[in-house]
Amino acid sequence: MLKWIDVDRELTSCLRNMGAVVADDSKGPNKPRNADFWFPADGVIAEMKCMSVNYFADGTFQDWLTAAYRRWVTRELAPAGLRTVNLADLPMACYQDVTSFLRKRVEGSFKAASKQIQATKISVGRPDATGLLFLINDGNYGLVPAMLQSIVARSIDKYSGINCVIHFTANMPSEVPGIDEDLLYWCSWSKSSARPAVDSSFLARVREAWLAHHATAVGQSIPKIDGTARHLLGISYIKR
Repeated sequence: MLKWIDVDRELTSCLRNMGAVVADDSKGPNKPRNADFWFPADGVIAEMKCMSVNYFADGTFQDWLTAAYRRWVTRELAPAGLRTVNLADLPMACYQDVTSFLRKRVEGSFKAASKQIQATKISVGRPDATGLLFLINDGNYGLVPAMLQSIVARSIDKYSGINCVIHFTANMPSEVPGIDEDLLYWCSWSKSSARPAVDSSFLARVREAWLAHHATAVGQSIPKIDGTARHLLGISYIKR
């Protein structure tokens, strides 16, 4: 059983040890609208957003899904009479409809993070800094990595403050067909039009620092899987 951790607190501790200036450590009236982390030596400003609400258990989503299912039946995309809608058993068009609906909710995190990063560029006097969004899944079991990848790909270029998104889990083990052990998920996506991009060596250092920190925090080393294309569609979260 994986030990639960406060991912907000642990990531903050990890990044502070890497040299980040943490917003909670700063003074002044701009704290609430500034981003969470500023790496002066690397020219990177980072914001953390944690997705802890399971969208699929939300009443708004259930109402939308009921209406969408009726439309799918009318279009002969889904059989009538299903008591449980399993997206894995339906055509890609249904999956894309769900992704489009959820994208509106995820983009709220993008919009807020972009504004906070832009505000921090002004407050620290570094308009050339690159922006990084840590998008952490900490309980949103319906939003699997393949679905989030589609959302990020369609959203990231819309927000000028964000150059890169790192998406990972800390308390939600994953499973992949053909791999007989629980895994944790980590993936990064860069903005296609970003100039400059977040330095790849910085991203690698963040990943290695977090893996070591997480292993210490939970008292064991959990294998991590990077979000390569060949694995994305097969990844699902294990709810215990």
